[in-house]
Amino acid sequence: MTATATLDAIWEALERVADPEIPAVSVVDMGMISEVEVEGGRARVVVLPTFSGCPAIPIIKTDVAAAVRALPNIDDVTIETSFRPPWTTDRITPEGRRKLREFGLSPP
Repeated sequence: MTATATLDAIWEALERVADPEIPAVSVVDMGMISEVEVEGGRARVVVLPTFSGCPAIPIIKTDVAAAVRALPNIDDVTIETSFRPPWTTDRITPEGRRKLREFGLSPP
């Protein structure tokens, strides 16, 4: 598997990681994934929490790590959180906005 294929596989895996507070959307739908890097068997993912006191951060980090770690050819996973750039509702994808509406929430 090439680095590009692995990077694509990581993004696909992250699209299946539900936001623990709004399970109808993924962390990718919510725009919470800021960076994904892969080199050899090592992956690094940077998560942008939706707010600094978010109680779901530990769950999100655990779920993201598990999704990436489950992929073939990934031996080590580092999950970081960052508030730079800060998460804003502008990061929610069009698909995420659709899913939020279907869930009964009005996306901004």
